[in-house]
Amino acid sequence: MPWPSIVDGTAQRLLTEFMGSIKVLPLARKIFITLSRFPLKAPCTAESAISNGTELVQFLKSMTPDSLTAAEIVFSGGSTYMDKFVEKAFGVIAKSLFSNTKYSKVDLDSLGVKYTATVEQIPQLSSLSLSNNDIKGLRPILIHKCAATLLQLSLGNFIPRALIYDAKDNVVVYPNLRYLHMHTCVYNAYDKRIQTPSSVVPFLALNSLQLYLPYPFADDTLFRGNGSTLKDLRIVIDRDTAIMLSKSQEFDTNFKKLRTVAIVEAEDYDSPDTVGEFVLSKSLKSLINSAHILKLAAGSYVNSLVASYGHEFEHIKVLDLGLTQLTLFDTMRLLRALPNLVKLSCGIGKLGSELSNIPSKELPDHMVTTYRAVGNQLYNLNTGLEKGISVIEAADFVMLLTLVCPRLRRVGSSHAAPPAYYARITKALNRKPFSKYASQLRHLLDDAGQ
Repeated sequence: MPWPSIVDGTAQRLLTEFMGSIKVLPLARKIFITLSRFPLKAPCTAESAISNGTELVQFLKSMTPDSLTAAEIVFSGGSTYMDKFVEKAFGVIAKSLFSNTKYSKVDLDSLGVKYTATVEQIPQLSSLSLSNNDIKGLRPILIHKCAATLLQLSLGNFIPRALIYDAKDNVVVYPNLRYLHMHTCVYNAYDKRIQTPSSVVPFLALNSLQLYLPYPFADDTLFRGNGSTLKDLRIVIDRDTAIMLSKSQEFDTNFKKLRTVAIVEAEDYDSPDTVGEFVLSKSLKSLINSAHILKLAAGSYVNSLVASYGHEFEHIKVLDLGLTQLTLFDTMRLLRALPNLVKLSCGIGKLGSELSNIPSKELPDHMVTTYRAVGNQLYNLNTGLEKGISVIEAADFVMLLTLVCPRLRRVGSSHAAPPAYYARITKALNRKPFSKYASQLRHLLDDAGQ
């Protein structure tokens, strides 16, 4: 709702009229308020703004006297600070809304916090999102104030040191934090990364760590103490991160509950070989020892990975290689190494030298006899047409793969397949050598409406 309608009392009047005779919402569990910043149409004092805002919150809470368990405020209004007038009213309204509420969340979007009074008014929160905020102001103080109660924390444009230490260099601990999302740093992450003493263990209960920037510390700070709780990890690997992870002993025996691991190669740096070495290292093997879902954006190393570890990765059920192209032969090697794979995402490549030497009329029979049931569990193939691959080559790749994956029923693409793709399959099913397998392949035309 527009901010002016709250501070001038219009929002409550309209809401009262809309609800009519309904006084209580017995099944309501959450109050969600989105505030949009618009200029005030008429002069309004701070006192009246606070009064009207507080009355609106009290009215909303009176409708859910016994059922309310969660409340959330999202304040979006441009890449500037809230002015003192708006911020003061916001703080008072937040305090009123979150009192006696089990779960409380504030999302300040791109607005900063400048005034101590605001931080003092906002109670300890369950969830805090500070994306794209200006680094000045009192954001660290607000984070530290809520550290003991936070379950979720999402940060953009932040200072890593300010996450771990307060203004007096005391260590900040987040004993209940389950979800930590980091987007960008305010400095060059490749040059300035801090180390912390091994005794610093700030994140004891993390379930999910999502990093969309190169790992922001020079050591394993973010991984300490959560080896038995972390289930979902996304990490961006550059040279320094790869070296740090390879040296850390945190991954030798811990992280047995990790189920989803996404490894992304950092952009704009000049040491890709180091990332490749990490992908092939024992550290990676330990990290994904129990994972069921592996997303490997550094997918060009997948063949070496399979050759190095083979069936040691057989627990993987979902493999996402992004746009990495796999030849059909490489795909067969991969499926042999990952017998429990249910979903594969990759780019379609050519046949591969080992298969390209076989006459095309013999390929379907060769695939069936050589690779029968290699991909026995594969159900979903998510792929795309990459550069250098014709529509005919892509269609043949999918048909040949389907012959050895008896459960493959869903073949999707990031882009809609062109009519020529389905035309190729239709033609192939009516001619040798694919016609004898038409009954196994006809479902590939389902998306074409044929």
